Amino acid sequence: LTEAGIKVDNNYLRFGEGHPLDVARLRHGNNYYLMEELFEETDITAIFTGNNLSCAGAFMYLREKNIDVPGRMAFATYDDSFWLTTSTPALTAIAQNPERIGQEAAEILLKRLQGLSPESLPYQNIRVETEMILRESV
Repeated sequence: LTEAGIKVDNNYLRFGEGHPLDVARLRHGNNYYLMEELFEETDITAIFTGNNLSCAGAFMYLREKNIDVPGRMAFATYDDSFWLTTSTPALTAIAQNPERIGQEAAEILLKRLQGLSPESLPYQNIRVETEMILRESV
C-alpha cells in the first residue's frame, strides 16, 4: 500500500492474538469473529487474509451471512491450497513456494553450522517469488 501511495488505515487491520477459544466459539475460530468485527465496524469491500486458517474463518463468516463474493466483497488470501478451488466461488490466492523457502533457509543454516561466523554470513533479505492465482472471488 505504501509503495502504491495508499495510506494504511489501521482500522481495517485485524490480527489474531493466539488465545484459546471457549467451546462455544471453537467451531468457527478466531478469524470468523475478527471478520465479523471488521464487517460490522467498517465499510470494507474487499478482504485479504494472511494464511489458510484465517481465510477459512473469514470466508465461513461471509458464507454464513450470505455476503456475495465477489459481488459485495472481493476476497483473496495468502497461501494457496487445494480447497480454494473447491469453494464457491473459487478463491484467489497468492501462492508461495515453500520448497524454495525451505531450500534457501537450509542453505544458510548449513553454512552457519559449518562454522562460518555470523560476520561472514550477515543478515540477508531473500525474496522468493510468489504467484497470484486469479479465481472467481475478485
